[in-house]
Amino acid sequence: MAMSITACKDDDKVISTEDNDINQVESVDNDNQTVEATGDAEATSDEVLTEVKKEINKEEFADIIAKNIFMTYDKNIHMEYDISGNGTTSHMNLYMTPDNLRCLVGDYAVVVFRLTDETAFMYMTDKSFGGEYSHFDLLNEWQYHTILIEEAANVTNLKREALSGWDVIYGELDNEDGHLKFWYSEHYGIMMKYIVDSTATWETTFEVTSIEILDSIDPALFEKPNDIQFFDLGDLEGSLVGDTAG
Repeated sequence: MAMSITACKDDDKVISTEDNDINQVESVDNDNQTVEATGDAEATSDEVLTEVKKEINKEEFADIIAKNIFMTYDKNIHMEYDISGNGTTSHMNLYMTPDNLRCLVGDYAVVVFRLTDETAFMYMTDKSFGGEYSHFDLLNEWQYHTILIEEAANVTNLKREALSGWDVIYGELDNEDGHLKFWYSEHYGIMMKYIVDSTATWETTFEVTSIEILDSIDPALFEKPNDIQFFDLGDLEGSLVGDTAG
């Protein structure tokens, strides 16, 4: 699977859009600060660690997770990832700010979470349907990323290694849901990949295919289209892509 990464140090990068079309992306020249890693190529930016200690203990890992887990820090992120399970794969395209999260599910649906007031809405890309939610539990949506906060002390086989050009921390965790293998990026504060061998369902794989930290993201990405009638769907309790999301 081809992997790509863009790391920007000094210059501004801005995501812009018209009519909520997330495919319209503009970026500026980074004065040679941009690094791309494809496949197993090595990334050599000073923003991505290239020389790290192999050893890491549970106390160090717990401290890293507490300070730098996904959705607890102040960053703007654009990433794409695949979720696979039960013979199907869903491709996700996500934009996240400290206040909002927008995810394009495959090519058929957009889901927007408003982190500040815990509301959400979704609509089909063909604009045939729109719904809004009065409350949601985002920690439940991203349970395998946030589970490390509570269970960092129970992680085993910790080590630092490389994953497709990214420096990551590998670890394993057993709990009531099954066996979790993960590759966590301290730089991005997210698992770049995880595999869950569930005791209840089937093996689920999450894998980031591209990720970048941006200086800003166009607020229009998180606004409702004005040509869709939205219906109240109550509380949001399910998963973004059904059972395959873990």
